[in-house]
Amino acid sequence: MLEWLYFLGVGVVAGAVATRFMRGRGFGLSGNMIVAAIGAVAGILLLDLFGLGVQGLIARLIMAGVGAIVLVGSLGMVRRI
Repeated sequence: MLEWLYFLGVGVVAGAVATRFMRGRGFGLSGNMIVAAIGAVAGILLLDLFGLGVQGLIARLIMAGVGAIVLVGSLGMVRRI
């Protein structure tokens, strides 16, 4: 259970960082943080679903960060179109 809180935390931090780099193309600070938290959890769940789940907390936190960045970036690009 505590591990999931770490993933959400990574997502929130990734969303805050994404806000800095998106420069008006994102969803604002709170929107990016929410989307990134969802992306972090989704990234871990998808990796586990496809059997690519990594072991170890640090590796899973990195994967959560990647999932968060991918979702925020993807939605930012779609929204721009």
